[in-house]
Amino acid sequence: RALAKYPQEFPKSAKMAYSLLLELQKQYNETNDLELRPSIQPYNYVISCAANTEGTKEEKLAAFQIAAKTYKEIRSSPYLTPDSYTYAFWLRACNLLLIVSDVYMKCVEVSVAQCKKEGLLNAFVLKRLLQSHLTSDRLKQLLHISPSSDHRFVQIEDLDPSWSRNARQYETRR
Repeated sequence: RALAKYPQEFPKSAKMAYSLLLELQKQYNETNDLELRPSIQPYNYVISCAANTEGTKEEKLAAFQIAAKTYKEIRSSPYLTPDSYTYAFWLRACNLLLIVSDVYMKCVEVSVAQCKKEGLLNAFVLKRLLQSHLTSDRLKQLLHISPSSDHRFVQIEDLDPSWSRNARQYETRR
């Protein structure tokens, strides 16, 4: 957890977290022991570490590449299923590591569409989406809210309930 929470003390935390994930995968592949097969949590942890990367443009790009590779592994895995944390950490990585561009827009919009389709949109994911660099109009389109509404005040209860059907609801820590 220190790698994810204190990126300034561990400037290469995304790389370290990814190498730990690779070690977990290696142990599983060598033994085929289902008890050793990595769950979604270590994958989410890698994306979270990447999202918290501070530093130069090059360091952030390297961290984003790790997050993207990890996210892609999750999406293509026959045994992993993303959860709400996957989407929240992925959106945070996009928001903090990418400059606003067509790539950024596509990353955010495609992942939000997947999240809604899988019913994993919760308050934590919504918070990360509202922190995105999408325009107000684009956010309203993605969330299917009225053009006259202020998107900054939308709550998970205001949205299509099918988008949250499989999500555990996020509770704010005090």
